[in-house]
Amino acid sequence: MGSSDQPVPRGARNGGHKVPWRRDPLILARLLDVERRHFLGEPNTTIAAALDVDEGTIRNDLKRLNELWVERVRASQEEIRSRKLAELEDIARRAVRAAEFDQHCERAVLFGEDEEGNQLTVERDIKGTASFRGQKAQALNVARQARMDQAKILGAVVDKVAPTDADGNTMDIATLMQRARENRERREREAAGPQS
Repeated sequence: MGSSDQPVPRGARNGGHKVPWRRDPLILARLLDVERRHFLGEPNTTIAAALDVDEGTIRNDLKRLNELWVERVRASQEEIRSRKLAELEDIARRAVRAAEFDQHCERAVLFGEDEEGNQLTVERDIKGTASFRGQKAQALNVARQARMDQAKILGAVVDKVAPTDADGNTMDIATLMQRARENRERREREAAGPQS
């Protein structure tokens, strides 16, 4: 059971019963005031005095607000991720369709065939040649990149990471080159075997 589902005592004025704070209209109404005053920079004691509650209640309200803020951010992030994934899916599909269209056009121009293989009449230039400048590779590259971007959003692909040493410090190119030379020399010595 999450902390938001835990019953919060309402005090003796309401008969001492317990209501989860997310369902308590008094707490929810007070949270709006607490949030506004908190963002204005008012200290907890001032907020408590203005709302006629103790400072502990304000601290609890700020914890509740923090829980709500985290939920809002998570929901926003999921919504943005979902929208981006859908956009990338559309881009990938459209790019593949564009590549297929280019392939059909290429067959029509160069071979005089439609997509089912039926013969077409092709008008050639003065020299009698037919040419076609399609963008299949570019369209397929767009589709590939869209798929990679989807994988990154889903966390399935890790971007390149700078090489680090055993202590976690980023290594510069000179250090990397020196270590590569040392490793190559060591492998060559091992491959040569023991010297007699």
